Amino acid sequence: LSQWEEKISSLEQRMETLRGIFEITQKKTRIQELDKEIGRSDVWSDSKNAQKISKERKTIENVLTLWNKLEQEVED
Repeated sequence: LSQWEEKISSLEQRMETLRGIFEITQKKTRIQELDKEIGRSDVWSDSKNAQKISKERKTIENVLTLWNKLEQEVED
């Protein structure tokens, strides 16, 4: 059992390192910022900028979705 606990602890440490490398916390904050921008009524008057914001949000959302799946796999 001790061996498994060590492996789990090591895996949790690696996940924390990866969280920093992939800037997960910053990405979550950026999603909130982009949501605020998207919520502004004037953002859609500039379709090029609106498209850029939407694309950035989707890219970050994809990374966070993959991260959440990985995190769930580790927890299970």
